[in-house]
Amino acid sequence: MPRKKKTETPAPEEKEQAPIPQEEQPEIELTPEERAAQAKERLCQAMAAAIRDAAKKGKYMKLTEISEVLEADKTFALELLDEMMALPDYEDLRMYKSSKDRYYYSYPTIANNYVRGCALAEEGNLEGIIAEVVRYESKRYPRATIIDTFTRFPYHYTKEQVKSMLAVMEGKKEYGDIQTYTSQKGNLYIFSTNSLTPQYAKALVEIGEDVKQWF
Repeated sequence: MPRKKKTETPAPEEKEQAPIPQEEQPEIELTPEERAAQAKERLCQAMAAAIRDAAKKGKYMKLTEISEVLEADKTFALELLDEMMALPDYEDLRMYKSSKDRYYYSYPTIANNYVRGCALAEEGNLEGIIAEVVRYESKRYPRATIIDTFTRFPYHYTKEQVKSMLAVMEGKKEYGDIQTYTSQKGNLYIFSTNSLTPQYAKALVEIGEDVKQWF
């Protein structure tokens, strides 16, 4: 007789085992010092974001404005800003200190000269404006400053006002380095002997004007 074929019994399907629930890890409780550090970091991030956003709109933020945002006094805001700006994450943030306030901005989104000029113009101290701008340009570029600089944004003084102030400054010791030179084309320039000798300043002016006439 032919043998019967054995029927194979299908192997039982393996059931997926439900994951073994793990005990929830308890939250690590922060020390008061750690909580304070986290809160300070959040404030720094918020301040940096506000300053950077203002810079994108071509604006800066004064210390008085920042302290109002923080709802804190100027001393606290200043300490926090000084500490923050020393950190690598905020190296784009800059500060210009005037006689009345501090101006914060993001560089190079906003140029240093722009902020300095606006700050000086806000204070309206013409002799201070002339001295600072002239000394800066004589040292930084170097170049003599044409009087027209003070008739344009952000200063908007007349040439007569600038000339009158130069006459007043001439009699003050603290401005003994501020000198003037009228070019052969009749343009009035101002320079600082702290950085430029009269001969060098005159040479820069005349060479500069000769080059301009070719363009």
